[in-house]
Amino acid sequence: MSLSSYAELPTIAPVRSARDLDQIGYLAANPDVTAAGLTAADHFARYGAKENRRQFVNATAIGKLRRKKLSTLSFRYDIATNDGPFDFLPQDVRNSMEIPEFPPVAANEYNPEIIEIIRANPKAIFLDVGAGLRHTYYSNVVNAEIWRSASTDVICIGEDLPFADGQFDHVFCLAVLEHTKQPWLAVREIIRVTKPGGIIRIDWPFLQPVHGYPHHFFNATPKGNRSIFEDQCDIVSCDVRPWQHPIFALSWMVNEWRNGLPDAEKVAFCEMKIGDLLKDAPQQLNEPFCAFLNAVAQETIAAGTTLIARKR
Repeated sequence: MSLSSYAELPTIAPVRSARDLDQIGYLAANPDVTAAGLTAADHFARYGAKENRRQFVNATAIGKLRRKKLSTLSFRYDIATNDGPFDFLPQDVRNSMEIPEFPPVAANEYNPEIIEIIRANPKAIFLDVGAGLRHTYYSNVVNAEIWRSASTDVICIGEDLPFADGQFDHVFCLAVLEHTKQPWLAVREIIRVTKPGGIIRIDWPFLQPVHGYPHHFFNATPKGNRSIFEDQCDIVSCDVRPWQHPIFALSWMVNEWRNGLPDAEKVAFCEMKIGDLLKDAPQQLNEPFCAFLNAVAQETIAAGTTLIARKR
């Protein structure tokens, strides 16, 4: 399977003035506006300009590219097709995942390395599992997500991908597996839909606080990342990339700690030296920066949790 022509289009753009405002695109990108009972023009005039709100663009052209792209694929399940994303997410699964009416938007661009791979292989078919909202829509990338955005092609969960076996030359799953309730099933599905010899790329956090949408379940050590694939794949590499440098983990955790303290303790915490934090941990528990850390922050950056359960 391949696509005969390559294209990429912006999916979202800033609104520089009321003259540039597209009513439909603005409301689609900002569902809270409709919920607030405002028109796009009213909201932009009152709030949107100050908040640097954006709007979806190129909806018609993206719809055409989506139809062409999805027509090249085979699916395991029947579905009534239309001009929008193919929706394979049953209502009971949607309910169990507690997906809100207006989900928070995970909107990230690919790093330059991935963009180069996509552009260098215009006839290959890529799958992005848990794509979120991509600011650029690529004609050779199938965007799978659990919610509908301007760039979504297929609505599904990673544990039950609707695609037939062995269709994709490349599969990305970038900072997503920690948000799956059963990552081992999502990995099994990712491997299943990849062609023999195809390339799988997984970014999986290790030392990161609780974060993200809709839930955060499992981080992985480098060994854990390898182990879940090595029975069925030849591991080309498993290493730390620049955006996974320990400084991101350390900075994130320290900021979460600071933000979880009362204002008075925040000041004292920021004035501490690294050496103060390296003292024997049990002796620190009664210090203000530990004793006054709120429960939400403790859960977000905890060293661990203790489960006590009673068998039914």
